[in-house]
Amino acid sequence: MLDKVTQDLAADILNNIENQSAVILYIDKEGSVILLSYDEMTSIQKNILTRIMIAIGDSSFVFKIFMFFEMLLSKLDFSIKSLFRRFKK
Repeated sequence: MLDKVTQDLAADILNNIENQSAVILYIDKEGSVILLSYDEMTSIQKNILTRIMIAIGDSSFVFKIFMFFEMLLSKLDFSIKSLFRRFKK
């Protein structure tokens, strides 16, 4: 079943690359970032990519503190939702 899902996802990605504007952000084992852009990027893609590049680049100390708390709260939110899902079943 997972094979079928993986194949469908790969087919969708290839279809998007061939027929639409696509941006792929590849991060290797050492943390190097490679950006692959197919066709002209849309304004939505540029906006989202700008946010991503700011977050993964050399950002200010204040931004890093805010991101730390944002990730902490997101993990806490996920844990609480998971706990309630277990009790809901």
